[in-house]
Amino acid sequence: VLVVPHDTVWSMVDQSHDVARNLLAIIAGRMRNDNSALITSHNKRAQYEHQATVDALTGVHNRRWMSEAFPRVLHRCKLDSSNSAILVIDIDFFKRVNDTYGHLVGDVALKSLAKIMQVNLRPHDLLVRYGGEEFAILLPDTGIEQARSIAERLRTMVAANEIISGDLAFKITVSIGIAPTTQSGSLEDFFGAADRALYRAKELGRNRIEISA
Repeated sequence: VLVVPHDTVWSMVDQSHDVARNLLAIIAGRMRNDNSALITSHNKRAQYEHQATVDALTGVHNRRWMSEAFPRVLHRCKLDSSNSAILVIDIDFFKRVNDTYGHLVGDVALKSLAKIMQVNLRPHDLLVRYGGEEFAILLPDTGIEQARSIAERLRTMVAANEIISGDLAFKITVSIGIAPTTQSGSLEDFFGAADRALYRAKELGRNRIEISA
């Protein structure tokens, strides 16, 4: 159709309604095919983007997503002059779980922990698998005492939860470090403070919460 001269096309249309119908059918079919290709391309791109930012094992977001989402939310909190806090959560003696039951059971423990946090955090809280058995949470619009309360609820629920894998039944505990954000600090600063608090929680016996000094 594109290579036929313009005058010739209209002359053919004027002489035969069948030609007009055929041309419309060709154009409509091409448009449907093009739209279908665009939708498929968009869906594939969205799927690839989702896979790139979500941890395949636990289903929560990963560190790559965190590097974009956390700074964006922290910036908004600074503009609003609102408080926020970062939690770093680590499974206690996770190596012992893997060594005793195997890595597949360790994966079950990781998924169980992620599920507890997903269900019990607020819709606007940001949860990521930070690496290995470590998770991070950004609590926007949250003061330090409220952050402590949220962390304590998570710690208690994890400790009470029985993990079932085949014939095995066991429990895990977590240690949590908390750092409040400030107007002048960076994401790296806040994570460093939360990590130090986490290390202190482990030194003091694990299965506990510590807040950065």
